[in-house]
Amino acid sequence: MTAILWSRRKATNFPHGLRALRSDPGYDAVAMCADRFDDQSIGLARSALDTLGSSRRATPRRSADEVRAAAEPAAAPAGRGAGARRIPMTLRPEQIRATEYLRDRGTRQRAAEIRDRVAAAFAAFDDVIAAVEAPAARRRPAAESWSVHEMVDHLVESHRAALGELRDLLAGRRPAGPPVPAGLQSSDPMGRSWADLRADLRAIHGEVLDELAAAGDDIPLEARAPAVMVINAADPDGVERPLHWIEELDWKAYAIVFRLHEMDHLGQIRRALHAGGTARAARTA
Repeated sequence: MTAILWSRRKATNFPHGLRALRSDPGYDAVAMCADRFDDQSIGLARSALDTLGSSRRATPRRSADEVRAAAEPAAAPAGRGAGARRIPMTLRPEQIRATEYLRDRGTRQRAAEIRDRVAAAFAAFDDVIAAVEAPAARRRPAAESWSVHEMVDHLVESHRAALGELRDLLAGRRPAGPPVPAGLQSSDPMGRSWADLRADLRAIHGEVLDELAAAGDDIPLEARAPAVMVINAADPDGVERPLHWIEELDWKAYAIVFRLHEMDHLGQIRRALHAGGTARAARTA
């Protein structure tokens, strides 16, 4: 499904990490505005292994073998109960902290608390985009950046796919196929009206929350969905480089990622709107 990007640097230095990843314009990794651990920020990437591709088009799913081929050498998954079964042979401290976050905020959290946190993120996102008019939504803050419209199209497509995988996990099934790809968008991101796009996202939000409302703590955590994980980690030479591997997420860890993904893009949208306002003011000065 989804990847977590964690940086040793503070939120203000996330662009450095993104440059290291050579992230495309539709990157999902931005500083978190709420969730932190170890006084560091967490961000989200829907699979930064695809960072070299164009994110402004629908991205075909990669096979699990293709994803693993780009990751570190794999070992057998760890035992049950960790929340995210790990594939790398040797875990670095940064990897441990990232998986501990998903375990503590997801796997070990009460189902009702997870739903409340996801619902709060959805409500905050809906409130912000409800005040955005269509012309502003279509305006890109920079030529190489996504517009607000394109970001919401991305969330509609990726959340729709993730919802299906969440349903599989809640039913005790492993989702078929490889993880949801990075930068997933519709075949024509600007083709739908802004009003219809917002309505689509609200509907998907409602479906996700309905699934989580019906999910209790008695639902087993054995079923897992694969996730491509990406972190920025400092090598012995002091240079930060991307490190990727595969995690297997139970339904609770998977569910909390909806919150992370939404909050990441909310931060992007606020910055895009601010950049657009600043540019307009400069032109009229």
